[in-house]
Amino acid sequence: MAIKNAEGKSMTQKELATSVNSKPQDIADLESGRAVPDQALLGKLERKLNVKLRGAKNLIGTPLHPKKK
Repeated sequence: MAIKNAEGKSMTQKELATSVNSKPQDIADLESGRAVPDQALLGKLERKLNVKLRGAKNLIGTPLHPKKK
């Protein structure tokens, strides 16, 4: 499955896992809801993807650092 960051750049689960020093299965388990969220891993994923993955439901999926106008 391809994953897109806030800028729309795609990467595979394997590429994402490698970039945050994790296993592809960890990413797959998070996506499917089978894993208990690891806060450290979520933080790494947020920084890599520049997207909020924790917090208020209305903010999840929004850019961490919106582009300045």
